[in-house]
Amino acid sequence: MKRFALKVLLLSVLPLCLWGQEVSEKEPFQILTSNGLALDNHGDDNNNSRLFVERADKKALSQVWILGKHSDGSRAINSPLTQKSVDNAGAAAGTHKEVLQWDITLDHRNEQWVMTRLPNGLYTFTSKTSGDNLGFSQTPQAGMKVAQFAPNPDDPNQQWKLV
Repeated sequence: MKRFALKVLLLSVLPLCLWGQEVSEKEPFQILTSNGLALDNHGDDNNNSRLFVERADKKALSQVWILGKHSDGSRAINSPLTQKSVDNAGAAAGTHKEVLQWDITLDHRNEQWVMTRLPNGLYTFTSKTSGDNLGFSQTPQAGMKVAQFAPNPDDPNQQWKLV
């Protein structure tokens, strides 16, 4: 019953998120690639599960995210559905950089993402651990896994939109 109530609440609030205002740490968002695909956890609530992008679906709870704040102002990208956070898998700069979900841990460095708004209104998410951005090596397509890449704010494959 709790999950059903959470689903109803999230689906009723999601359309109320306003573009251009301060990003609330309490409002749910879809996080879309620059070509409109949504960050998606496929509903997998296991630690170490990978993250993907899929066709955006406002009814898909696996595409709903809360952008919590750590004490240093960086963001936690948390799934209310799975109660997991986007984690950089402990990857340091220059190493293989997969992205996965892990238990939400306040101020855990692997779950700290610096969110930067770009002049075009989109955002980059930069890992505090690796210094790399969430993104793709090529134009994202549905089903692709999210990874980390050397930061390039001009690369549309590293740009994200909040809706």
